[in-house]
Amino acid sequence: MAIERVDGELDGRKGAFYLQHPGIVNRGEGTLTVQVIPDSGTGDLVGLTGEFKIIIARGCRAQLRIYS
Repeated sequence: MAIERVDGELDGRKGAFYLQHPGIVNRGEGTLTVQVIPDSGTGDLVGLTGEFKIIIARGCRAQLRIYS
């Protein structure tokens, strides 16, 4: 588990927010989910929600990004 602060601009909206990174490996296949910590947004990013998943299976990597 990791936590990091992100300062910057997302789709023209400026501010900061925190991410948490829980990850798991099960029988050689890994999943990392990066989630926006609720109520952590500042500036134009107040209310930001979302997650980013990286799934590694059979040597392939897929990404899924969702935010609002």
